[in-house]
Amino acid sequence: MLSNVGWYIGYQAKDNALSEERSAHSITILNYEKAQSDAALISTQKAREQEQQNALKAKQADEAYASLLNKFNASIVRYKASASQRPAGTIDLSSTSTTTSGSDSSSESTRILITIDDAHICAENTARLKIVHDWADSLNR
Repeated sequence: MLSNVGWYIGYQAKDNALSEERSAHSITILNYEKAQSDAALISTQKAREQEQQNALKAKQADEAYASLLNKFNASIVRYKASASQRPAGTIDLSSTSTTTSGSDSSSESTRILITIDDAHICAENTARLKIVHDWADSLNR
């Protein structure tokens, strides 16, 4: 009978240890679930903050683009108003370039005529590219 009692006491001790281990495991699982929930909440908050920052930057870029485009278009209008010796509806983009052939240096004038509509398209594209360039530059800072 004593051997049965010893067996029962050993069984009881193992059963108690197993119950304690199960409780500890349950607590660990709850801790992991809470940590995961907290991390998801923090991640969601950070994502919202980033979206707000991106929306603000997009608004600033749109405003900068509109301002630059207005500046470029105003320049075209001023140029159009001041230029009187060219065909109607075109812009004369003159430049003087120096070419070197051998030891002689000569200067030649190059004229490019584009329509006012094309000048506005160039202004729009240049403004857009400038804003994109500034944005890409800001990524490196």
